[in-house]
Order: sequence, then C-alpha cells, then structure tokens
Amino acid sequence: MRLARSFTYRGYLYKGNSFPESSIVGGLSCNIAPSSRVYERCGATPVPADFRQSYTSIGMSPTSSASGALCVIVATDSKHGIGINNTLPWHLPEDLAHFKRTTSGHPIIMGRKTFDSIGRPLPNRRNIVITRNPEWSHAGVETVSSLQEAAALVADADAFIIGGAQIYAESLPLATRLIVTEIDKSFDCDAFFPAIDPQLWQETERQQQRAETQGFDYAFVTYERR
Repeated sequence: MRLARSFTYRGYLYKGNSFPESSIVGGLSCNIAPSSRVYERCGATPVPADFRQSYTSIGMSPTSSASGALCVIVATDSKHGIGINNTLPWHLPEDLAHFKRTTSGHPIIMGRKTFDSIGRPLPNRRNIVITRNPEWSHAGVETVSSLQEAAALVADADAFIIGGAQIYAESLPLATRLIVTEIDKSFDCDAFFPAIDPQLWQETERQQQRAETQGFDYAFVTYERR
C-alpha cells in the first residue's frame, strides 16, 4: 500500500495521496473525495487579530522596489477566518489554480516546516526557505535565517509569501502587496487573518467569481500599500 504524502497550501498541511491542485507540486492529480481531505495549519502561533505594530519598533520597513514587490497571498472568509481546528473549512479548486497562476515564475518564501510538508521545491519557482537551523539544506532551495534576509534576496522581483502562519504575521510590515481570495461566506473558524486597514492598504483590483458547486461568491482582490 502506498503511504500518504503531505503537502502545504498557504500555511496549511494537506495530508493525502495527492494535492488538490496537481500543477502546484508537479504532475500529481487529485483523486480523494472532499470528505477525506485533512489539513493541518503550519506555524507556531496564530496571526493576531490586529497587526498594527510600527515598522521602526521592530526594525523593519516595507520593501519598495521599482521592479518588484513582496506579496502576501492568502484566502479568507467574510469574517477574515482562515481555518478551524487546523483544517480549511472550504474546498475551492479555483483558488488553488489561482495560486498556481499567480506564483508560477516567481520566488516563493516559506518557513522550513512549510517546506518539509511539501517535501520538495515547487516547480517553476525560486524556493526560499526560512530556517533557524544553519545546518539545514535541501537541493533546489535557498536558505535564509530571517524574513528580512529573504526579502533582500528578492528585492528586484515580485515574490510571494506562502506560509506558514508565523511567516504570514511577520511579513505584513514588509509587504507592499496583498493578494487575497475573499470568500463571501462565513465559516466556523478559530484562526484569523488581520483586518485589512484601509488607511494602510488600497484596493487596486477585484475579480468577482462564483463557486457554483459550493454555492458562494468569492473574489480575487489585490491591495497595494498606500
């Protein structure tokens, strides 16, 4: 019997024989019923409900470059929920495809636990892993000791923060762009993404969508730092 593999999507660990978006991990296909999907949230601590700590107080400043941006990519429900009991409360294949389209060809930044759950570099992307262990290495990835070091490596390119939860929280003061899948439905959640402060972020693009099978609307929304 083949052992189940584990993969990570946006800070959540997917456990099963395949990932629901085959192209994200390269050539794998989904053949598991939605009821059998199990996810685990990666990251040591939940994202705080209000993340307004000043940049200077923590020694950070937003990444600014004429040719690149540091982006956060995340999916939330109507109350900013991102998960419950270490699971994703929705199944949205269109969002998985959006994740692939958006991040392909660009650097991606993740924590080591997120990378370990994937098991190998995501194809067609420069994989950068943040780890406190200077001895850790893996073929096909670059290692750094902090988010600031990762941001410096990709200052001339659009790069994407893909998880886990702690990396998401640390990245908000550095990011210049948020790419958010906003689901127009409330789910039972116990983990939340910070409310997007309109004084700090300006909506610049919205692509409205409809998940007919699931019966709710959602949108791919881009925010730029003011």
